[in-house]
Amino acid sequence: MKTFAIIAIGGLALAAGSYLYGLNKSQYKIVLAVGGRIHKLSAQGVILKVTYNIKNPTTTTLRMSPPLIRITLNGKQVATSNMRAIDIPEQARDNDKIIIRASKETGVIESEVIIPWIALISVVPDLVKKLQNSDGKTKLTIRVETQARVFTLFGAFPYEQNTTMKV
Repeated sequence: MKTFAIIAIGGLALAAGSYLYGLNKSQYKIVLAVGGRIHKLSAQGVILKVTYNIKNPTTTTLRMSPPLIRITLNGKQVATSNMRAIDIPEQARDNDKIIIRASKETGVIESEVIIPWIALISVVPDLVKKLQNSDGKTKLTIRVETQARVFTLFGAFPYEQNTTMKV
């Protein structure tokens, strides 16, 4: 009986260790492809439609909180997303979490981000420089930071991804 208990405990420890190892590797393999476009102009500011698709090439199914998307222009924060007002496809929705199935993609998830007019005022000098210098040497740096939490059987872990574009 003692031997059976030791083997069972060893098997459980091995299974838990394998699962945790897979989770640790998955945080470096999950790919979040972010895109966006200007949706409309309003009295509040410029409304961007941000789309993202979460790809999970691992063998572990994960649950993730809706990502917080932060946009900066030349180092100045101009907008953050609303984590509640997102459109998650039915096959990837679990209450207020996103399910990323093993070896699958979530499909296109949409969120609106409002860049207030007041925030754009702080980057107007950079925009004017960019428009005046058509030689291509003056670039605007747009940085999209994505932060979320990945939920597992053993707790929640942070997930971050940064994308920088020069235009």
